[in-house]
Amino acid sequence: MYPWRGFQVGDKVTVRRRLSQDDFLAFARLSGDENPIHTDALFSARTRFGRPVAHGMFLYGAHPPQSWAHTCPARGQRCWNRN
Repeated sequence: MYPWRGFQVGDKVTVRRRLSQDDFLAFARLSGDENPIHTDALFSARTRFGRPVAHGMFLYGAHPPQSWAHTCPARGQRCWNRN
């Protein structure tokens, strides 16, 4: 079953997801980047951020840039197109 059934070509889709420390830890294991700013809550609490920071590539891969249009595809199209 296609997840976009019921949508029309050109409909806008908003996807929201709250990222967790478990997400950061899973990406650290996957990427090999276990910098404590991403993985250690006690260490990162002492930084200017005050808490763990997401890996840049994790954010880029999980969430396309805001400048991209998120539209439902017609048959044969990709799920998103660049503006």
